[in-house]
Amino acid sequence: LTPQAARVMFRKRGQQRWSALVSASTSRIARSMRAHLGEVRWRAFVAHVNKHYKEQFVRAFEPTSGVIACAGPIEGGPCPRAFEVRVEDPRARELLQSMHLDHTHDIDNVCSVWRASSPRARGAREWSVGVEPERLCRLLFGVTASSSGLEPCLHFRCGSSRAGRGVVERSCHSPRAHYAQAISDLLCALLAPASSPGRTLKLVF
Repeated sequence: LTPQAARVMFRKRGQQRWSALVSASTSRIARSMRAHLGEVRWRAFVAHVNKHYKEQFVRAFEPTSGVIACAGPIEGGPCPRAFEVRVEDPRARELLQSMHLDHTHDIDNVCSVWRASSPRARGAREWSVGVEPERLCRLLFGVTASSSGLEPCLHFRCGSSRAGRGVVERSCHSPRAHYAQAISDLLCALLAPASSPGRTLKLVF
């Protein structure tokens, strides 16, 4: 695998991950939110994130340094194996299988808070009713710090569920770790200011 071919492969992987996360009809977010929002609001949401977040998300898979490095466990600290994927490494294709673009907050938790704060409204056209749209999108798609100072909420961690072949023996990615992230933090991050005082939400996980 040449470095040029590896870069093409890295970008394709980013596009595949974007599709599986949001743009495909059976994407993870679609399964949680499409029926709740309705087709009009769902299509508006997808159009918005495709325009404002897709390219940045995909570019995370093709850094200018040519290196995708594990950020370490979600609990903190460096990767104990200093795991990384270098574009010039002949094993890049195999190693990339063991790298996961990891959400700080579990996607199902984020979508549950979103559903609880965004009422079903037949004929409504605005997908962001009840939530702060920039903060919601940062939680779901933020791979870099924003100009307004919001920290990235997605980080590469070794140990993708696709590994399974002994490529990574001690992985930093742990699905269970997401649930330790406080739901109260999600409420503060997602609720629009006008909707939050005294509001009681029923969360379904």
